[in-house]
Amino acid sequence: MSTPAELALLQERDRRRGFRLLAWSGPASIVVVLVGWGVLAGFVPPPSPDMRAEEVAALWREDPELKRLGLTMCVWGGALYVLFAAGIAQALRRVAGSSVLALAQFSMGAFGMVFFCWNFLLLATVGYRPDQPAEIVRAFSDVGFLMTFPPVQPFTLQVVLIGVVILQDRRPVPLIPRWLGFVNLWVGFLFLPAQAAVFVHDGPVAWDGFLTFWVPVGVFAIWFPLMCWAMLRMRAEDPAAAAAPA
Repeated sequence: MSTPAELALLQERDRRRGFRLLAWSGPASIVVVLVGWGVLAGFVPPPSPDMRAEEVAALWREDPELKRLGLTMCVWGGALYVLFAAGIAQALRRVAGSSVLALAQFSMGAFGMVFFCWNFLLLATVGYRPDQPAEIVRAFSDVGFLMTFPPVQPFTLQVVLIGVVILQDRRPVPLIPRWLGFVNLWVGFLFLPAQAAVFVHDGPVAWDGFLTFWVPVGVFAIWFPLMCWAMLRMRAEDPAAAAAPA
């Protein structure tokens, strides 16, 4: 039989493996979404909000099965994001010594992902019956794309909470570098212009615009590996974890 010390080491090893799994689910999430959204569905860049109904209908009648496959894949990416938010919550609990803001961060991430996954299913509905009248196709397409980019509020609050917790770490050597706290605050700021997509049909804040599409996508593509790196680095430098067998 294993001794209590050996059982503790085994449990710590399992915790390390679980935490690594949650940390890597973040980069996996953005890769799955980008492959589904851009490669399979072909929405990089997204279709212009200015397109006529007939043009939108023609777009959806082209490879509708591939579009549905890509959008279904995006839902898997959204599910992985929730796992990542759970891993961030665990990391923030160690930073802050409290679960309050860590739980709030996770709640915002999970709540935001409801919108993010729901919109993929709405868009898949367009590809499900692309032979409907053009006006109906465009209406459903509009709903799907407007639910994709403007609902940045939960994600903005999530990264702001992450930044606040990181900056509250008063240790001589913070568990997560302080500069990453400021990065999270900037990420939240850069998400804000996307809210305006519900008011315009063209320009930098339209759903295919620079500030609404390209900036958030680029920011997320950087944010995921940075947060993953910080989480893995924190775990690797934990003296208790380092004592456990790999």
